[in-house]
Amino acid sequence: MNIFSNNKVNKIEPGYPGLPEGRMVSEFYAPRFSETGDYLFIESRPIPKEIEKDTMELKEEKVSLDIWSWTDTIIQPAQNKNLNQTKENGQKAILHLNDMKLVALEENYFDNVSYSLKNVTDWLAISNNAKSYRSLSWNYPIAEDLSVININTGERKLIAQDIKGFGGVSTGGKYYYLYDKEKKQWLATEISSAKQIVLNQFKDPVWNVENDVPALPGSYGLAGWSEEDKSVFIYTQFSVWRVDLDQPENPVLLTPQDKDNPIRYRRHRLDDEELFIGTLLTLNAFKEKSKKEGFAVVNTDGNDFKMVHEFEDVHYTGSANAKRGPGKLLRKGTFVN
Repeated sequence: MNIFSNNKVNKIEPGYPGLPEGRMVSEFYAPRFSETGDYLFIESRPIPKEIEKDTMELKEEKVSLDIWSWTDTIIQPAQNKNLNQTKENGQKAILHLNDMKLVALEENYFDNVSYSLKNVTDWLAISNNAKSYRSLSWNYPIAEDLSVININTGERKLIAQDIKGFGGVSTGGKYYYLYDKEKKQWLATEISSAKQIVLNQFKDPVWNVENDVPALPGSYGLAGWSEEDKSVFIYTQFSVWRVDLDQPENPVLLTPQDKDNPIRYRRHRLDDEELFIGTLLTLNAFKEKSKKEGFAVVNTDGNDFKMVHEFEDVHYTGSANAKRGPGKLLRKGTFVN
C-alpha cells in the first residue's frame, strides 16, 4: 500500500514498523479514513505461502480430507461455511497520518475492535470471546472479555472478564461503559484509574421488560454523553435519566410521565454532526396507547420541560439538515398518506 503524506510516498509493506512479522496489508479490507483525516484504519493478514505445483501428480491421486476434533474452538460445519470469510479475515491497525506511525489493534481472529470514524479517541474498545466461543452452539449469548487499547502506544487495559453484554468507550474517551445482561446493570470504568461506577442506581428498569425470547434481555440503550463525559443519559422503557459520573447516586429524571398514558421519549438529533449533548435535549415523544407523536425539549439540568410540537396522529420518518442555516426537514406520514 502506498500512502502520500508529508510530501512523499510511504510504502506500507512487510517489515514496516508496527506491522506484525509475516503479515501484509490486506486487500480484502477497504482502508477507512477518519473524518478529520488524521487516521487511516487498515487490516493486515498473513503473507500467503507459495506452494510449488506438483506437475507429476495425477488428478485421480488427489485426496480431500477434513480433520477436526471436538476440542476445536469453532465447530467443523461452521469452519466449512465460513472458510472464505476466515481466509479474508484480517487484524485491524491504525495509521497515524501525521507521522506515519502504525499501531496494531487486533492480535488474533477473536479480537474485535470498535471505532467511530467521526470520533477517534485515544482509547478504543476491544472485545474477545475466544474462551467461550466453543459453547456458541448451545450457550447464547456467550461471554466476552472487554478491554481498551491505546491507539498511540498499543497498550491494553482489561476492563472486565466473562461479560454477557456489550460495551464501548465514552464520547470523550474517559470511560469504558458496558451493559451487563446478567446483572441488568450499566457500568462505567474510568480508564485512567480503573474506578468502576454503577450507573443505574434508580428503580426504573433499564432492561427490556417486554423481552419474550429465551435469552437475556438487552438494554434500552444510551442517549449519549455530555461534554468531557461529565454526565451520561440513560434510556428506560419510557424515560430519560441523567447520571452524573461524580454523583451517580443522585440521578435526575428528565422526562415527566403519566401512568395511565405512558409516553416514550427518545433523543432526536437536530444536528447529525453533534457528538455531545449540550444544555438542551430535543426528544421525540410517542404515546404508547394512542400512537400519537410529538416533540419536546428539556433543559439537561432537569428543569423547563416543554412540548414544542403537540401530539398528532402521524409518524415521523427520516430527516435532513438544511445546507445553509439551522433548519431541519422532517417527513411525516399516516396510514392514509
